[in-house]
Amino acid sequence: FKATVECLGLENVVTFIGHVPSAEMSKQFVLADGFLFTSLRDSSGSVVLEAASFSLPFVTLDIGGIGTFLPAAAAMKVTPSSVEGTATALADAITVLRDDLALREQMGLAAWKFAQTMSWENHAETMWRIYQEAAGVRGD
Repeated sequence: FKATVECLGLENVVTFIGHVPSAEMSKQFVLADGFLFTSLRDSSGSVVLEAASFSLPFVTLDIGGIGTFLPAAAAMKVTPSSVEGTATALADAITVLRDDLALREQMGLAAWKFAQTMSWENHAETMWRIYQEAAGVRGD
């Protein structure tokens, strides 16, 4: 990856920070303006919810779990095409977020609100309502 960054002349804007211990991740989230998630294999990952809880807007691929998991209000979703087409679309999305502070803040708020709905308590309440409905029990 470093050779690609050098080849593209991006050494001044791309920093490789290496492994970050879990305890230090919150510092990285606070320093960030957005979160780029382009994994082709990891369908969501807890890091997505962590980033959302820090009000970070997302740029991500519109595939797998992440494509349906994140609300559109919190994420710029790129539909993969060719390698060049996908890279260009990701770069365009990053540029839009870089240049539009109001949009970043709006999407960050949507991400934070989304993260608040993803607690275990909310999931338990949802499952309880589903079980009650399936059993024909009124949940008054």
